[in-house]
Amino acid sequence: MKEHDKLALRLALILTRLFQGQKMRLSDLCHEFNVSERTVQRDLNNRLSYLPIERDGNLYWLAADALPRPVNTNIQQSLKHLGLDGLLPTDALVSLWGEDIAPILFKQAHTNHDPLIVSKLIQAINLHRIVVLWLAERMIEVEPYKLIYQKAQWYLAASWQDRLFYVSLSDIQQCSPLGLAFQPAKQFQQLVHMDSPTLLYPIQQDVVVDMTERVADFG
Repeated sequence: MKEHDKLALRLALILTRLFQGQKMRLSDLCHEFNVSERTVQRDLNNRLSYLPIERDGNLYWLAADALPRPVNTNIQQSLKHLGLDGLLPTDALVSLWGEDIAPILFKQAHTNHDPLIVSKLIQAINLHRIVVLWLAERMIEVEPYKLIYQKAQWYLAASWQDRLFYVSLSDIQQCSPLGLAFQPAKQFQQLVHMDSPTLLYPIQQDVVVDMTERVADFG
């Protein structure tokens, strides 16, 4: 192996270990690469001088704030479940966590939703519990699937009479959990995530049936 190839390999291995957070002893590096201490010191102090390498005697390591951040899969999964993964690149959104000054600001629109109703709906969705909604026209029992923020409005996606529909939270006057569990329908879970026209309550039955049939291909 030519000398410049040996140098490139040596620097590549040292860099890899530095960015892995390893602490390297000068004597160990000399023995591994069969070079003098002066050569390794030249690598660390001169050739890699652009890095914030810290030292304690003959021990070298990369400063903690220069280490790459681990990918937080929990954050990525949460962003995906919330539908935010398409808003910005996932890596960019993940990088916002833990920053003292974030480069992005979401301005919250003013809403008049009853926080108690929202809390009841979230609990019912998580536990798959049937709820009774008091709407302007009637009182109905529904199976809640998802709270959806669309076009600056909050909606509840729920099934009623075996059909999926959306109802604006501003139209819900009261909400009462029944404590009865339901088994979420796969076709409705798929339909909620489809980029399809919004089906608002009240809605014509034939339109709902047509939309429900669209998910048949998902099996």
